[in-house]
Amino acid sequence: HQGSAILVDDCLIVGTQNEDRPNASGLVALDAATGTRRWEHTTASSIKLSPGSANGRIFAATVTGEVVALGEAGGHHWSYQLGNASERWVYSCPLAWKNRVYVGAAPHFVALNEASGEVDWLRDDIGHQDWIASYPSPAGYEDFLTVSFHGQPVNLMVLEADTGKTVWNLEEAKTSRTNTTPVIDAEGTIYIVGGTTHVRAFEISTGEVKWETLLEKTRCAASPSLSDGRLFVPDGSGRLSALDTTTGEVSWTWQS
Repeated sequence: HQGSAILVDDCLIVGTQNEDRPNASGLVALDAATGTRRWEHTTASSIKLSPGSANGRIFAATVTGEVVALGEAGGHHWSYQLGNASERWVYSCPLAWKNRVYVGAAPHFVALNEASGEVDWLRDDIGHQDWIASYPSPAGYEDFLTVSFHGQPVNLMVLEADTGKTVWNLEEAKTSRTNTTPVIDAEGTIYIVGGTTHVRAFEISTGEVKWETLLEKTRCAASPSLSDGRLFVPDGSGRLSALDTTTGEVSWTWQS
């Protein structure tokens, strides 16, 4: 379980998992000041990563592909099943953006109407059956949507957010595939970290590689963050590296 809580007004919303008992997982809302439980919504299987939120609604996806939309008081709005539940292993969190919910796995990735749960578009051709844990979540910028799938040939794909059509994609060997959500800056540069801490910057509209930096080879499971011209990249050895976003050069490192 790698899901952080999200803050919605004065509530912390967190997804829960219980692999031993069905219908024992779900979403829990806690008062952010006191920790008092406000409400709880039960799901048939575990929620592995964080929920999303927009426009007074909360969205989450279970590991078996049930997408749920709730009100801020926990009331149920709609549900959607990402294909066959016995073939779905969804570890990513939904992106609530542009009045849609972007969510899914490589064999079944959809854009759902935020209010109704109806399908705006569906991609069922990106990858194969996805039992391998894939934690990258979708990210959006202007008219573009980025998706990544660990364990699939498609390591990074940019789609038209309104139609789901492919703008460009990056198919790579297993050692280069990311297990973290891409980060996008205000100029439309995508930063992606490969499995061996291979950091690259891409132009979102064309896929052009702006720079690439290979840090010491170690597994990276946490997404990087951006601030003031620096990309901060953690890795599996307990090291944090700050990279210049223009050149990719390492400005400094810190070892825990």
